[in-house]
Amino acid sequence: MEHAARSHPRVEACVVVAPARESRARHLVAFVAGDVSADEVSAHLRERLPGYMVPADVRILEALPLTGNGKVDRLALTEQARRTAGQTGPDDPDDTPRGPLEALVAAVCAEVLERPEVGVQDDFFLLGGDSLTGTRFAARLGSLLDVPLSVRDIFDLPTCAQLAKGLATDPEHGPRVVAFAETVARMATEDEGDEGDKEDDAAEAGEELGAG
Repeated sequence: MEHAARSHPRVEACVVVAPARESRARHLVAFVAGDVSADEVSAHLRERLPGYMVPADVRILEALPLTGNGKVDRLALTEQARRTAGQTGPDDPDDTPRGPLEALVAAVCAEVLERPEVGVQDDFFLLGGDSLTGTRFAARLGSLLDVPLSVRDIFDLPTCAQLAKGLATDPEHGPRVVAFAETVARMATEDEGDEGDKEDDAAEAGEELGAG
């Protein structure tokens, strides 16, 4: 990854670190020095690496920190990445959920990636997801909605908006899945201000739909 990034003509140096989250899952963060933007580096890497190998977070620095011996201080960069990982949410209005199903898919995605929230247009793998977290995402969402999902579905529909649309338009499961998400949203609205558990809301919604 570092070699691929340094092949960009305006990248002077690059270090990729993988700080662990609380669950001990790791995510990739690339620190880059050079007259280049984070988007340019990400695009350059996507042309040369599989999606799961492209760092979800690319940060541009004036210069990489050095140790007393003049070597890149990877420990300092790892600590910086750990302190700031996942602290920002979506700030694009188009990234906000459009309907209960998108909101539900985004909530599960954020839970799996251990982020406060995710944008519905954000690519799961560019947010730090990989094949392992993709498998967990598919299993968690599939179990919640009672539909067959695999990591292949996450690769094919990597944004929450795309995945929600795919679920909603599925001829076999779509109507039931949409109704389930609407029931969860209604219960959450009714319970607003209470200390209710969202997992309990989802379970109650499932029981309600199963009885119908």
